[in-house]
Amino acid sequence: MAPDLDNAFLWLERAYEDHDFQLAFLQGHEFEQLKADSRYKAMQTKLGFPPRS
Repeated sequence: MAPDLDNAFLWLERAYEDHDFQLAFLQGHEFEQLKADSRYKAMQTKLGFPPRS
């Protein structure tokens, strides 16, 4: 089953607005399916994470 990326990024935006500490794990393997989406890199930048290849 393909991931529901739109809902995933809605959740991430809400988590950002709520200052959810779990966003610290954004670069973990749990979010692997999101990494190809440009919104993932935008969220990394918003959170101040260093770019990863």
